[in-house]
Amino acid sequence: LARSIRPAAMTSDYSKIPGQDSKPLYGTDLYHEPPRRRLYDICMVFKCKTAKSVKFDDGDQVVPDVTGGVLSEPTEEARKTMLMWKQRREAILKSLQNCGLRLFCYYSRDRDEIIVKIGATPQKLRDVAARLKYKLQLKKQYLNAYAEFRHDFPGRPERGHKDRRVISHIYKTHTEDDYPESDAIFKTTDKINLIHHMVTSKDKDCAGIPIGDLILRGDLQAYFPLHESPVIAELKSSWMSWLLMPEDFSNRFHDYFGDRVAFYFLFMSYYWKWLVPVAAVGLLMQFFDLLATTPNNVSAIPFCILMSVWATFLPYFWRRQEAKYAVGWGSLDLVEQLEKCRPEHHGDPRINPVTSQVEPHYSFKQRLKHYAFSGTVMIFTAAVVIVVLLAILLFRHRLHSTAAGLWFFQLAMAGVVEITNAL
Repeated sequence: LARSIRPAAMTSDYSKIPGQDSKPLYGTDLYHEPPRRRLYDICMVFKCKTAKSVKFDDGDQVVPDVTGGVLSEPTEEARKTMLMWKQRREAILKSLQNCGLRLFCYYSRDRDEIIVKIGATPQKLRDVAARLKYKLQLKKQYLNAYAEFRHDFPGRPERGHKDRRVISHIYKTHTEDDYPESDAIFKTTDKINLIHHMVTSKDKDCAGIPIGDLILRGDLQAYFPLHESPVIAELKSSWMSWLLMPEDFSNRFHDYFGDRVAFYFLFMSYYWKWLVPVAAVGLLMQFFDLLATTPNNVSAIPFCILMSVWATFLPYFWRRQEAKYAVGWGSLDLVEQLEKCRPEHHGDPRINPVTSQVEPHYSFKQRLKHYAFSGTVMIFTAAVVIVVLLAILLFRHRLHSTAAGLWFFQLAMAGVVEITNAL
């Protein structure tokens, strides 16, 4: 493993791409190499050259482009741009290394981008988790509950270490190894959250890199967590589970994608299950409408009452389902966090009294003209919708005695709904 892993170098030598180790020496096809421990969890992609056909570093002199031609010399402006990207990139990589993160850098296929994989040592993850009071899952004998991570306390020498506290054994290990690594208590989402905090936060031993600003300026091409192919393949093996979201699949889905994505798919699955019975009743009502040649028949009032009861009970039963999984996933007592100011927002820099951070402030007077324009557009759109609805109702009144008029009314209403939703 040491042959294919090396730390990021400040010499800008990214030409060594991670290769595959040689085959095992046992000479049998029955041998399967045990899965390796995941070393990197987040990836950053930096722009290296203005075009793949230009030459910048010394390594480009011996590497032809993908067409087999000779790399051309860049213009003076392009050279200055690439040099600026290089200085900013190396400053960012130095900040990441100084806060204790583990880096692996290499060129892309066309050598116009530099890919940086970011990971953290087990001890670094434990230190950050203890500082943040990050919640980890406990073992089965502790009901799989969640508790804040704490370091083991060795005790004080003056007391003969009688006050020592060893609690590391209570945390669940997410691996099948008999002798798990010290970072096995962290799931993939836990590692990603902790490393992302170390990259973006301005706390102690963190890099404080403004990812949003770098992407907006074009210095950073992409910033994303790395996937695990075996877990993705396992989740994709049953497409029906994505629709039904059974409990076991939901737990595995949450362990990989986290709270937000898991709750989104849970709600969508729960919602369509509730839609199936009312959709079946609605199809039956369509049959009665065809027989009566009008939607204003004896079935309209009971169906409206059914929909009112359905809409009343849906959120209450969803809250029970949500609370059930929130307790199991340790997210029942989570508090809403303030969203960071987006780099696309512009205004005068001021200190936010809530976060004590310098953020752009857009005054109320500057917003008034935008409010006036938005209000005018909304009033005009509402007037158009009212006129269209009145026209559809007029056609319905004139053609209500024919089946064609009924179908025209229903199709026209569906079209108006789709158009207004799209706008």
